[in-house]
Amino acid sequence: KARVYHTGGFEYALEIQRRSGDAIVFGTIFRKVAQYFDERFDFGSTSPIAVIASVATAKPTVPQPDVQEMQPMLDMAGMEQLPSLQAEAAATLAESVEFQPSVASTSLCCEQAFDRIRR
Repeated sequence: KARVYHTGGFEYALEIQRRSGDAIVFGTIFRKVAQYFDERFDFGSTSPIAVIASVATAKPTVPQPDVQEMQPMLDMAGMEQLPSLQAEAAATLAESVEFQPSVASTSLCCEQAFDRIRR
């Protein structure tokens, strides 16, 4: 959802919200919109790209996984008849590795997990 607000004079504010849908796609579109405006208008030191770069992205804490906790995701990854569940499982497993690589690698790089993946 996008809204444009007139803030006075020649100033406008653009608000973009993700109400549903893929967060990665939204982030990509948001960056492209920011780049579009950055290339066409003079924002001084508060250009959209500069603002995006200055915002620290908070990484959520991911509980320390073990093979038993990862089992449902591994089961979902094996559901060939339900590709949407496979995609969700892949995203969750990737997040586990991204946010806590050493912990995730310990729980996913073991014989039990490899057996589960082979199935």
